[in-house]
Amino acid sequence: MNKEIILKNKYYEYAMYVTEEGQLCQNYFLPSGYNKKPQNEGRVKGMYPYEVVLAAEYEGGFGYHMGNREYFYGASHYLVFQEHLKEDNIDIIKLYNEELDLEVQLCYEVYEDSPALVRYTKLVNRGEKDIVINQVSSFVLNHIPYYGSADNMLLHTYKSAWSWEGEEQIQSFADLNLFSEFSRSGYVIENNSAFTTGKMFPYVVVEDPENNLFWGVQIENSGQWRLEIGSGDLGNPNWYYMQGGLPNYINSGWSKTLKPQETYVTPKASMTIAEEQIDNVYNQMHEHQYKNLIHKSLNDRELPVVYNDWQAMKGEVSEERILAQLEHLQKLGIDIYVTDAGWYVPPKGYWAEYVGCWEYDK
Repeated sequence: MNKEIILKNKYYEYAMYVTEEGQLCQNYFLPSGYNKKPQNEGRVKGMYPYEVVLAAEYEGGFGYHMGNREYFYGASHYLVFQEHLKEDNIDIIKLYNEELDLEVQLCYEVYEDSPALVRYTKLVNRGEKDIVINQVSSFVLNHIPYYGSADNMLLHTYKSAWSWEGEEQIQSFADLNLFSEFSRSGYVIENNSAFTTGKMFPYVVVEDPENNLFWGVQIENSGQWRLEIGSGDLGNPNWYYMQGGLPNYINSGWSKTLKPQETYVTPKASMTIAEEQIDNVYNQMHEHQYKNLIHKSLNDRELPVVYNDWQAMKGEVSEERILAQLEHLQKLGIDIYVTDAGWYVPPKGYWAEYVGCWEYDK
């Protein structure tokens, strides 16, 4: 290891390093103060260390792209570290591909009061010719899990449909055909419509049950997006990567022609890491959204934040169930609690049969 770069606050620690050849690699993303730090530069990673996934000029033959796995590209492989800058709360790491005359800036927003690290990618054409970009990721998480076996990993995803919006699906990596050895499999969640949540939410949680660790990621884009999880490689087993941002050319027909001296910026992704239980990831992401994503103008100060209890209650309302939620909602900055259904008194039977009898239950 030639140079180490660590981004951290009181919630997390995100570590990278630069090899002697100038490649930027990821080491770990762990809760702050976690008692054991992995040394991934000592683990055999073969040719897949990258902090960025970038494809250019209709690239597709440099590595092994099987099924939905779109990870190993020459445009990424030949990026060389230039410098690490800091502007206010943004850390900028500049990389350069000499053959393409392309500068890649990896941007990380670190907020002292937020449990989430924000990551996005900026591309700058420093040359005199057009560059066609066919894939660029907003974030990459590599080499998970950091310790122990990779065989028990779980993926949490969230459906978008009426109703049961946000219904959680829990699937093992094995069920997704993501095997920890002798595999080049990939699993993709993507949205190719103009809706943010055409089929799935742009939000996933990866769970390492053996070490009680949870990595949560959300894509902050009101439009198309793509999330990919893949296994290591045939001679390089027992780890996974996750990357995402915009869709790509191979799967969705997405591309961007970057004119000379033109700059392109990807959507942002928020990443958080938690221990013990998945609710900690949810609460941390909510805290991040409330503190740093929700726009607060002068008019917003008079606009209350409203919580509707339908998703939690489904009309099965009681005083006890309402009171049990209030302490948690207060921490999230909720101003008004709205009871959606089931607050009226049916003479008997199922509450939904008596819609229109607006006599409230005292």
